[in-house]
Amino acid sequence: MELLGDLVRRKEADLAHYAKRWQAVDLVVEDGPSLFDFQEFAHFFQQFLRWVVRAMLIRSRFREIFLLTHENGASVKLPLRLNLFAEDAFVLESLLAEEHPQIL
Repeated sequence: MELLGDLVRRKEADLAHYAKRWQAVDLVVEDGPSLFDFQEFAHFFQQFLRWVVRAMLIRSRFREIFLLTHENGASVKLPLRLNLFAEDAFVLESLLAEEHPQIL
């Protein structure tokens, strides 16, 4: 995950150049050496949440950061920022359900 963070930081430096031409820029990272291959999405996501620098991804000026990797040998495209948002939404929903079950 550290390699992924370093790559995003390096690409952020190039973003100013791209922003002059396009309003929204996505970063697509291909997992060529298969460092992030996984058998089940849950296994990848558990490691991702443990090791990723959340603040760096959330504050990134990229609209989305996609990781192209493999699940059980099949190609998959993982939207990393969207997955962080989804996790936050599930946590908030759980907290609301505990505190105010009548609103859910």
